[in-house]
Amino acid sequence: GMLSSVKYPTGGYSYFEYELHDADKFVSRSAAINNGLPVLSNYGIVPGNKVGGVRIKRITHSDVNIPAYPSGINPDRCNVTEFEYLQGGNSTNTSSGILYRFPVYHTSFTLNNKSVERVTPYNQAFCPNDRSHIGYSRVIEKRSDNSSIVYNFSTCEDIPDDNMMGISAGYNPNQNQFFREVVSHSAVRGKLKSINAFDSDGREVAEEIFSYYTDSLPSY
Repeated sequence: GMLSSVKYPTGGYSYFEYELHDADKFVSRSAAINNGLPVLSNYGIVPGNKVGGVRIKRITHSDVNIPAYPSGINPDRCNVTEFEYLQGGNSTNTSSGILYRFPVYHTSFTLNNKSVERVTPYNQAFCPNDRSHIGYSRVIEKRSDNSSIVYNFSTCEDIPDDNMMGISAGYNPNQNQFFREVVSHSAVRGKLKSINAFDSDGREVAEEIFSYYTDSLPSY
């Protein structure tokens, strides 16, 4: 399960609510497109496609215990922070999520003129398991007093993966549905690009811009 609450030695409490991930874009690979390199695409259907796993939705800080949380909240004794994962500009109601990989349970290929098929009960995604399956380009933190903080993060839109040492990332000709590995730049994605703070009237009161020096992008 997920962490639902914390009781502090000083007597305060924090309560956590979660929701499913969602995404408006996804990364896919095809031998017929972009020489097998990962390609970012729009879902093209209803925005906010639900994705496995959960993200934080709301955090409530209280100086008293709330046994029946989320009911029974006393606004005078609570500080509530809500999180929205939405794009900016003209897409304010569209998820900022990007699905980096799909679960893979079935693969098939041809080897030495013989068809080989493999089915497994566990996920064999084309990305290693130590990389997150989803990322967000923009997250909004909303406070009880209507002030907010907007966080912007780097994603594969800013930092796509590359071919490995000039070798095509496409299909192995002897294993039609097994991709060659790419140079993954996942280690430098998900970094803060900027933080913008707004007061309760929606006026911007502060901005921080982050830059990162990378002599050469690491590959994993």
